[in-house]
Amino acid sequence: MASKRQKQIVTQPETQDTLMIPEGFGNTPYLPHDIIVSEVLTRVPVDSLMRFKCVCKYWLSLISNDSEFIKLYSRQFGNHGFIQLSPSYPDDDNEYDYLCGVIKSNGMVYYNIDKKEKKVYHFRPETGLFNSRLRIQDSLNGLVLFSRQEDGECFTQHVFNPITGYSIQLPVIKARGSTGKRYFHLAYDAVNEKFKVVCCYQGKQWFIFKIVTVDAKNDSWRYIVAPSYPRLVYAHEVVFANGCLNWWTHRYGGGDQGKILSLDVSKEKFYPIDYPKGVSDASKLMEMGGSLCFFDYVSMTGKIKLWVLKEKERKQRKQSQHDEWLEYNVDLLQNNNLPETFNDFKNDKCVAIVKDPTLKIIFWHTNVRIFDEPNERGVIRYYTPECHSYDVESKMFALISEPKGIFVKWDLNSLVHFQSTFAGMC
Repeated sequence: MASKRQKQIVTQPETQDTLMIPEGFGNTPYLPHDIIVSEVLTRVPVDSLMRFKCVCKYWLSLISNDSEFIKLYSRQFGNHGFIQLSPSYPDDDNEYDYLCGVIKSNGMVYYNIDKKEKKVYHFRPETGLFNSRLRIQDSLNGLVLFSRQEDGECFTQHVFNPITGYSIQLPVIKARGSTGKRYFHLAYDAVNEKFKVVCCYQGKQWFIFKIVTVDAKNDSWRYIVAPSYPRLVYAHEVVFANGCLNWWTHRYGGGDQGKILSLDVSKEKFYPIDYPKGVSDASKLMEMGGSLCFFDYVSMTGKIKLWVLKEKERKQRKQSQHDEWLEYNVDLLQNNNLPETFNDFKNDKCVAIVKDPTLKIIFWHTNVRIFDEPNERGVIRYYTPECHSYDVESKMFALISEPKGIFVKWDLNSLVHFQSTFAGMC
C-alpha cells in the first residue's frame, strides 16, 4: 500500500504495472513507454536485454514473446558473421572426425564480421550438447541446428538458441528406404511465426522430403509431396529466401531451361521456379537481402553477374507462374587489371552477399605461404584460409578474419531470436 507521501504512476495501461515514486518527483519529466520500447530497449546489447526481463511482467512478455519487438530489435542489432564449434580438447586430434564433420564440443563461437568481435556461447549441461560430438547442420535467424552423434552412426537433431542457452531435441525421424545421407535445414514460417526443420534424403528412386515444427508439442515428421521426381544438384546446398527453401535441380535433357525446386514452408507446398536466361551450370544459388539470386563470376571479363528474383506476392503464386529475374553486372577491374585476390577465384568460394548497409561480397581466399627449409626437406607450403569482403560501391577489399580450426558455418542473420517457447524445453 502506498503511503500518503507517495502516488502511483501507470507505466503500461494494458498490464497496469505501476511504479511507486515519492510525491516530490511528481512533476519530473518522464519518457512515454512506447519511446522506451522503440528507442531505448531496441538499442541496448542483447546481454543487457536478457536482464531487463526481470524488471516487470510486461517487459518479460515483450522481450520473450512479442514478435514485432523481436523484428524491430533484429533490424537494429542485425549483424553478419559465421559460427564454429569450440572443441572440448583443442589439441586432441581424436576429438575430430574430418570425414563426417563431427567435433567433440562444449560450446559455439560466433564471429561478428561487422564489429570484428568473437563471442563464445557455452552449452549448459542440461541441454545434452555439452561435451558431445556435434556437427553444425544449419543456422537461421539466430537459431542453430546441430546433429549430435549417438552410438555408432546414429544422430539426433537439436535446435539451439545461443542467446537464451536453451535447446530442444527434435523427434527421431524414420527414414525408411533411405539409400544415403540425410540433410536437415532450418526454415521460418512467417505466417504462423514458427520455425520448422525440413529433412531431405535419397530414397530408392527419388528424393523424399519431411517437415516438423520446432516448438510444437507432440509434433511429428510429416511427408511433403515433391513434384515430378526432382533431380537435385546438391541436396545439402539449400537457400532460404522469402519464406521458401530452394534447391537447384539438374536441367532435364541438357536443355537451356532448368527449374529451382522451391518449398513454401508456410503452405508446406512445392513450386517450380524457372532459371534466369544466361545462367551457367557453374553459377551458385544464393540469398541477397532476403531475395533469391544466382552468382556467377566470369574470369574472362573480370565481372560478376547477379540474377535476383523479383518476388511476387505469396497469394499470387501459381504452378504455371512466369518468374522475372533482374540482372546486374559488377565490375571488379581496377585500372584495367584484375585484383590478385581474384586470380584463382571460383564461384564456390563465395559464401555470402551482404546488402546492408552497402553491397558486399564475402568470399574465401587461400593464402599460400612458401618457406625454404634448410634441412633438405625442400619447399614447404602453408595454406592459410582467409575470409575477405569486397565492397561493390567503393571497390575496396578488406580482410575479415583468418578462422582457425575446421567446420566453419556462415550465419548471415542476427543472433537475436529469443522466444520463450524454448524455455524449459531442454
